[in-house]
Amino acid sequence: MQPSCTYLTSIIILFFGQQQQAFPAIQVTGFLHQPVCLAGGSRSELSSVQTINWHKGGQTILQYDNNETESSVIFPKYKEHVSYIVENNSLLIHQLNLQDEGEYKITITLQVGIEKVTFINLTVLVPVTEPRITVQTQDPPHPKLTMNCTVNNGSNPKFSWMKDNKTLLTDRQFQLSTDHRTLGIINLTSSVCGTYICSVQNPVNKVKVQQLITNKHFQECSQPFRPGQRQVLGVTVAVLCVMGFIAVFLAIKKCKEQRRELRLRENLSGEEDQFEEDEIQNEDSQPNMSSSGEGTQRCLYTYLQFIPSSTNQEDQDPSYYYTIGPQV
Repeated sequence: MQPSCTYLTSIIILFFGQQQQAFPAIQVTGFLHQPVCLAGGSRSELSSVQTINWHKGGQTILQYDNNETESSVIFPKYKEHVSYIVENNSLLIHQLNLQDEGEYKITITLQVGIEKVTFINLTVLVPVTEPRITVQTQDPPHPKLTMNCTVNNGSNPKFSWMKDNKTLLTDRQFQLSTDHRTLGIINLTSSVCGTYICSVQNPVNKVKVQQLITNKHFQECSQPFRPGQRQVLGVTVAVLCVMGFIAVFLAIKKCKEQRRELRLRENLSGEEDQFEEDEIQNEDSQPNMSSSGEGTQRCLYTYLQFIPSSTNQEDQDPSYYYTIGPQV
């Protein structure tokens, strides 16, 4: 009876082991020089656990024994680099390095003697370094300009190009390689000249570099700018609009000055006419003033520009009034 139980237990262990090996590994991604936690199970699964072993590349990282003291032992090579969390059977790596990348094997032995194996595949992503652009030119009869964007380090870098802060699309003139690292330009004209930007990114970071294409690379960049018909038409219309505005402004200003001058002349002409009338009246009254006292009074009234309210005042002495004007 004992051999049958042993044989049955071996079959169960083999069956569960094969089933576990069929499951794909758990994929975990971490960033270089950053912490990461590798989870190997929950507390409920650990209630019937006897031992737990973490391995990497054939080397044992730690051992856990679910005895009365629930002790865990981390091997000296990893003691300062990792910590073990018993509650959820997790391995905490404090600061990732490239050597931490790879497959981790967690072997859990249950109290009934069954082993459960879990695999975790850890990928360490490295930030991309600052890119660098190299420029190559090909002389006629098939002129071509080629720019290569490269980085020294970086996990899974993705490349993209811009020209004068606009996304560069591939066409018959601008040609990109499959990985977008290389930009080839044919049909070199002055429109090719400008500032090119190569951007490189991955899940960790993004960096970019600029490259200015000038007449140092090909002579077409040194040719003067030749505006098109639309540009010439736009400039002409703008100039005509400005000239028309100035002409209208000057015409309005001149009209206002003419009106102001005309009003001034009318005012001066009215004052001169009034002055002439006063002079004529004075000249007409001068001979009568020497003939009699009545003429004197009239001259005085005329000069003072008022008429006595009563005829009885005519007999009064002219000295009764203020003497204003020429003495008689």
